[in-house]
Amino acid sequence: MKTIEFTYGPVRLNLYMNGSAMFAIQALDGEAAEDKPDAIERMKENTADGFNLVCKIAHILATQGELCRRYLQYAPRRVPEAGELLLLLAPVQIARLRLALYQAINEGYANNEAQDGGDIDTGLAELEKKTKP
Repeated sequence: MKTIEFTYGPVRLNLYMNGSAMFAIQALDGEAAEDKPDAIERMKENTADGFNLVCKIAHILATQGELCRRYLQYAPRRVPEAGELLLLLAPVQIARLRLALYQAINEGYANNEAQDGGDIDTGLAELEKKTKP
């Protein structure tokens, strides 16, 4: 689990893309006309709709990040609602948040485990062979 941290003022968000977040973001696609791109694509737009989506997706990813933090027994923190983000973010913070969201989404879809033909720890593999009956 890797979260992307975003801070504005005293508020720190841990953005985490997991399966629940993926389906919640896909549900946002239902708010658009059929001929419009999906929510992640529309988030790029420098429009009121794009900003609104940035805030909604930030709330979704921050909620998942906070739920994971609590599962790992970290002290609970409050997750701001999308409306709060709409109200409090300055224009420069919108660009930073958008970048952090893309990083979190990419991290969620990335496969960080070793693939076939990837790097293998030969020392560990030898040790495992010796310890197995």
